[in-house]
Amino acid sequence: MKKPIFFLLLLILPIFLILCEKNEDSITNPQIDHVCNNLLLNSSFEINNSPSYKFWRANSPAYIDFSEDTPPEDGQWAISLPAEWGPPISLSQSIKTIRGNNIYVLSFYAKLEGIGGMGVLGLQNSDTIIVSKQIGVNDTSWVKYTISDTISSTQWDTIFVALNGGISQLVQGRTYFDLCVLESKIAN
Repeated sequence: MKKPIFFLLLLILPIFLILCEKNEDSITNPQIDHVCNNLLLNSSFEINNSPSYKFWRANSPAYIDFSEDTPPEDGQWAISLPAEWGPPISLSQSIKTIRGNNIYVLSFYAKLEGIGGMGVLGLQNSDTIIVSKQIGVNDTSWVKYTISDTISSTQWDTIFVALNGGISQLVQGRTYFDLCVLESKIAN
């Protein structure tokens, strides 16, 4: 019995070390660079001190901007999403779930100008998207927002995180996001 567990640990440990290892495409934010259990990639929207939303899916890339206005003690860049008529301009990432009941905690810094957007935590199984929790950005200075939920998932499900700039037909708006962290732990 001990022999298979030992070999299993030998297989898993290198994968864990590779996932936690820095590489030349690592984020440059000193505050969250060390957060090995952050499930999101490029959570400070900069790679090698250059603005980037690499690893994020954008539904309207032409509308996405970067800003040098960042939370205190952050890197050099934040993402800026406008409020638009129609589907909100958004960035998203999907992460394979761990089967069972898990607590997912999404935190991010954000601020708004005019109409604000929101952060969304959800579950996707097959072709169905279930919005688990969302939180609207409602402050004009940088504030840390947090969403937490216990989600039951199968091995085929994915957790998704979406950041959006909001919806507006008349009033202009823009939402800034930075330092996005998604963590999970097994629910009791």
